[in-house]
Amino acid sequence: MPRTKIALWGGPGLRFFISHSHVDKVTAAALKEELESLGAHAFVAHEDIKPTSHWQDEMLDALGSMHVLVALLTKDFRKSKWTDQEVGYAISSSVPVIPIRMDVSPYGFMSDVQALRGNDSAGKWAKALVEYAFESDDLASPCFRTILNATKNCLNYKAADVLLRDVLPMYRHWTPRRARRFVRAYNESQQVYDSVRYRGQGFLTALNDQTNGQFSVSKDYKLKWSQP
Repeated sequence: MPRTKIALWGGPGLRFFISHSHVDKVTAAALKEELESLGAHAFVAHEDIKPTSHWQDEMLDALGSMHVLVALLTKDFRKSKWTDQEVGYAISSSVPVIPIRMDVSPYGFMSDVQALRGNDSAGKWAKALVEYAFESDDLASPCFRTILNATKNCLNYKAADVLLRDVLPMYRHWTPRRARRFVRAYNESQQVYDSVRYRGQGFLTALNDQTNGQFSVSKDYKLKWSQP
């Protein structure tokens, strides 16, 4: 991805474009925060477009480089001049569209898509969205980068718990190279291996179930991987 688009999104990894009415900017910002806590990136126009930028160019750059579009379907969604165009752009580009049914049910080309429940929390939406992306063979590389982001940027035990318990078991596209890269990132993140030290090694079962290798934890709680 060109350097300008990496700067737009904040780095490599899964990229979610959150299509929403400006009335729902608080909800969109909450979802963005939750997605980023899982190592993904999210674009919310009112936060990510600088006042001095040519906003249409920024929007087109984000739309042209997104992996998934998320539509916050509130009563104000269709009142926006842009949301339906954003959805149309995604569909014409064969980008998955995931609606969140809040006040409005999916309509048009979105009506065949299983919507997320609007009364769930932003945290549940984020996990469901990441899980959806992790099931796609086409997104195996950015999904793995999302795991690395979550590992390297882990700030506390809560974030480590989410990574180890919720994110890792979803990923099924392991290769020896990815295993080695994950081990290196894990062993450089004290928050992650300290979480294992004090909270247990339960994540290893799920991790080993998803790989052809064998992960283990050493006496100093560092991670090891042995290729069979």
